[in-house]
Amino acid sequence: MRVSVLAVAAALSLGATGAQAVSVTSFSNAAAYNAAVGAEQFFFDFNTAPAITNGNFPGQVDFNTPDAVNPAFVSFSGTAMTDTGSTVSSNGVGFLEGVFAAPTFAFRMDILSGTIEGVRLLNGASVVDTVSLPATSGFVGILSDTSFDTFQLVPSILTSGPGAGGNDRVFIDNFGINVPAPVPLPPAMALLGVGLAGFAALRRFG
Repeated sequence: MRVSVLAVAAALSLGATGAQAVSVTSFSNAAAYNAAVGAEQFFFDFNTAPAITNGNFPGQVDFNTPDAVNPAFVSFSGTAMTDTGSTVSSNGVGFLEGVFAAPTFAFRMDILSGTIEGVRLLNGASVVDTVSLPATSGFVGILSDTSFDTFQLVPSILTSGPGAGGNDRVFIDNFGINVPAPVPLPPAMALLGVGLAGFAALRRFG
């Protein structure tokens, strides 16, 4: 009887975790994002960045321009960061990528100029999820229940003007990384805890 209680609880726990799909929430409001995430572990205002750099903030995040001649570089212009170009896009505008130093669940930024169509989250070369954010600028926050180690901004495609058909150039600032907020145990895990407590009590008094 003791073994069966634990076995059922463990099986329920495994079934619950195995059935969960990736859940990603996007935020366009800083207050709502801050209320949903945990403590801030990194924040950088690009006002103090050099004119051009390899984009590496050791121990936190390494920014890149994947389609550029030198993908390791990004450009800092005035108060924001942007790409260094593209060898693929028809107008020579690239897209920004950030590779985190550790598995990450939540990050934020301000898009000061240009718009994106979404944010792609990856673990290595595997896509965790792609968040659709049509024609988005301003504050962008991302919170996932599954960790990822890389994000890519999916730029909007220009529909008119000299660069039509190419990428919209995006400038970002105020980049931050947060830990996820603590979440309650799922019911199956709570049942497992009850089963363990009952098992300990039976052993003590049995």
